[in-house]
Amino acid sequence: MAAIRRLARIATGFGILLLLAASRASAVCPENIIFNGCGNDAVGITSTTPTFSFEEQPWQAGDPCLLACYDLPHGTIHARAQGNTASADCNSGVITEDLYEIVGLAPGPAVPFFAELEVTGSLTGPCSILAELEELPPGAAASQSVGLPTPALHFVLHIPLTHATGEQFKIQMSLSALGNFPDGLVDANGVLRFGGLPAGASVRSCQTYELPVPTRPATWGALKSAYR
Repeated sequence: MAAIRRLARIATGFGILLLLAASRASAVCPENIIFNGCGNDAVGITSTTPTFSFEEQPWQAGDPCLLACYDLPHGTIHARAQGNTASADCNSGVITEDLYEIVGLAPGPAVPFFAELEVTGSLTGPCSILAELEELPPGAAASQSVGLPTPALHFVLHIPLTHATGEQFKIQMSLSALGNFPDGLVDANGVLRFGGLPAGASVRSCQTYELPVPTRPATWGALKSAYR
């Protein structure tokens, strides 16, 4: 599947070998991947549940996350990684896929709108974070990595979309955190939102994401100026 291929690329980029573990198989919604480990001992777990953590427990956005967690009803992913003196690289991350659709509008032609992933958190010592947002199959994509310590991590990934009411589209989002030797620490959170649709529209998903789309400028230039 696409998520596993993407995970392999992210893992390779951080110099780790990922071993995929048991799948929580339900073919209703796409699979998601959570992974954690140091050096060549990283392990991944797949799940199709709406919320999940590396400890194999449900997780809700806003609650503490020890390693890697996701809450798709709230469009939230979280990754935390901390280096140590016994291993070169310690990596944690999340890759999620969900099927979305526009609701609340009368049937008609496809309309332009956008998705964005807002990433916040902090980096301390030798560490890095990689965030990605993409429409699948391969379409619009955005990514950003940060490799310098910053106590107030904040950036927004943005991708344009065009779909009609009721037409399903797949969005993949990911966070991969790397804590380097001896004490690098990354704690990052990503929240998915949609914008640029007419008033009254909502976006809902297979995993029960359903939020009204705020009235916002549809141009990315206006959004970028707001975040400066």
